[in-house]
Amino acid sequence: MSARLTQIRRPAALLLAALSCVVSVCAALPAAAQQSAPAARTDPAQSLAAQQSASMPAFPEEMTAQLGAVGRVNIAGFKIKGNCTGTLVAPAVVLTAAHCTGNPDVMTNSRVFVAGWDRGEFIAARKIKRVVRHPGYQTGSHINIQFDIGLLFLEEPITEVAPLPISLDRAEQVTIAGYHRFVPHMLSGREDCPVLSRNARLLRLNCPVVSGNSGGPVLEHNDAGDWVVTAVVSSQERRADGIRAIAVRMPHWVHEMLAEQ
Repeated sequence: MSARLTQIRRPAALLLAALSCVVSVCAALPAAAQQSAPAARTDPAQSLAAQQSASMPAFPEEMTAQLGAVGRVNIAGFKIKGNCTGTLVAPAVVLTAAHCTGNPDVMTNSRVFVAGWDRGEFIAARKIKRVVRHPGYQTGSHINIQFDIGLLFLEEPITEVAPLPISLDRAEQVTIAGYHRFVPHMLSGREDCPVLSRNARLLRLNCPVVSGNSGGPVLEHNDAGDWVVTAVVSSQERRADGIRAIAVRMPHWVHEMLAEQ
């Protein structure tokens, strides 16, 4: 059963009063002034945001229910917009991107994983007590995105939802899921992402991703028809014909770390 956060709502009467004031002012303007008002300009940034949001729509409720183990990795509480995505892969372990883990040497009480976040409701929330990045991710100041994968260890296990198993990828079309910045309070994604190429460590997907998708799972069905996590969204590749997602394939390191739990 999901918990609910108390949300502050402004009374509808105040909104209507504000709107009526706007209408009154407009009605008082001379007709010539109203006619000569310049046409609203289209903001290129807003246009791009709308396109990207449309290309990563919110999942229907049925899909969201299947992916309750996917949640927000928040660095300052429950509802901050600056966030990544993570997936519960063991009762007290969350899989995400290494660049979403913050400084592993400085832990604060503000780091929280919220499973199944959906417009103020959630399945479970736990504080993060420890983070571990893949050992190949950073050497000095050099970042290697081929190892952009990390694990978050929770203070207490999550028992309200089952973890998603991990597996090696094999499908030629996959699903990606996440809480991107244009729809930060609903799980969004695509179920029709073709795999354009793969090497030993990375997948290149013909689906766009934006800020907030980082750390999100790349999913496919196993032989039993259940969801499994096969990669983690890391970054994007911008090309003249669009944006492509770059994901880190599941390294053996993750299996080893989980086996120690």
